[in-house]
Amino acid sequence: MRVDVTEESWRSIENTTPQFGRLKAKRLSTEMDVLIGIDHNMLRHILVPITAQYESFTDQRSRGISVQNRRLIVEDFPESLYLDITCNYKDANATFNLVISDIIDLIHTGLSPNESVVRTLNKWRQFWSGGQRRILTEEQIKGLFGELWFLLFWLLPRGANMIDLWSGPSGSIHDFENESYSVEVKTTSSIRGHIHKINGLDQLDLLESDQLFFYSLRLRREQTASNSLPTLIERINNILRNEPMLINQFESKLIQAGYFHELREEYVQYRYRVVDERLYNVNENFPKLTSSIFQEGVLNGIERIEYEINLEVCPDLVMSTSPKGWTIK
Repeated sequence: MRVDVTEESWRSIENTTPQFGRLKAKRLSTEMDVLIGIDHNMLRHILVPITAQYESFTDQRSRGISVQNRRLIVEDFPESLYLDITCNYKDANATFNLVISDIIDLIHTGLSPNESVVRTLNKWRQFWSGGQRRILTEEQIKGLFGELWFLLFWLLPRGANMIDLWSGPSGSIHDFENESYSVEVKTTSSIRGHIHKINGLDQLDLLESDQLFFYSLRLRREQTASNSLPTLIERINNILRNEPMLINQFESKLIQAGYFHELREEYVQYRYRVVDERLYNVNENFPKLTSSIFQEGVLNGIERIEYEINLEVCPDLVMSTSPKGWTIK
């Protein structure tokens, strides 16, 4: 069972400041020995108990987070050897919650504490690196806009837990996935209509789900438009405001997608008007190339296939033009 760390998790230990050189800590849950704590500078720590069998492990490569092995006596807990992960900047506390949640999640799968921390820090390295962050390219901005628009208007009205379906930032083939259906989201600003580039032979392949839907969003960039990435994100956070664990998941996925809140004012400059939207059922009549077409396999030496589809030539395949017309559960 996943344990999500939220601001509420820290409330009981941040009401007073520990003495110099001391850590004030508590168990994260009654089911595990992992501790969260604060030091005299009010910096946050996660303490993962380890045994001497683990090699000494440190990580100082990231500007805002550090890892070291320490033998500590923490409050009323006996002296133990811990993997101490420290958030070195208070303005990164919200993201540190996400990091802790990911570490604990991996430990629950059976990975060693060292491996869990290494994998998690590699995943979050872009955020914690000291380099200058840049906004996404406009094509990436439009792509993320389309995914957030679909999430906000097509999925979240069905329940806040629909945030679980958003799989695009994690590198999945399709942008939204569950056990019964998947949705591939594409965004275009083409004046010719709903024309999209398809990346590879597997992007429109059915995987383990029973159905694949194709969502096409057509945009026009206008300075007077009211929609931008920050406005969509604010609306989604407002829907999730009473679900701190789901907010954590959402924020984690945004960072995986390359979006950082500190660049909000730059993203606000990219405003879009939604021209129209369409949802298709990817069936045998839908225009697509898949590996099954090449009965003898792709010719040796061809490493990647990209192609464009023009959905303007197949209006009869449109399944719905609004969320109300999508009746799947």
